[in-house]
Amino acid sequence: MTEVVSSIGLVAEIMGGISVASTEQATGVAQVGEAITQMDQVTQQNAALVEEIAAAASILQSQSEEFFATVGVFKLDGSASAALSNVRTPAAKIKSSANEKLSQRVADGTVKPFSVKSIPLSKGPRSSQTRSETGSDEWETF
Repeated sequence: MTEVVSSIGLVAEIMGGISVASTEQATGVAQVGEAITQMDQVTQQNAALVEEIAAAASILQSQSEEFFATVGVFKLDGSASAALSNVRTPAAKIKSSANEKLSQRVADGTVKPFSVKSIPLSKGPRSSQTRSETGSDEWETF
């Protein structure tokens, strides 16, 4: 009978150990799940930032094209003109490559698409206040 009682005590002790181990394992799994959720949030934020950067790059490219069109009224010799025409090519290739990679990641499901706010192009000064009105005498109005 003593042997049965000691065996029951041993089984109860083992069951207690299993219970503690299960609790610790559940806690560990919960922490892993929380870490994965945080990593997913960071990945989504990074994807949104990439889209914002792509939009800003697109705006910058269109503004640079406007600049080239504006500056294009000046006459240049042949070598300078050829050098300026090559400046636009790398930006177009980079934008195209970035758009392809982003489209592929959206298609694969590794990145969820976001809506990006359109950023209006400024056609004039950002402030109606001139430099001289702000108290700085560094610039003069013409």
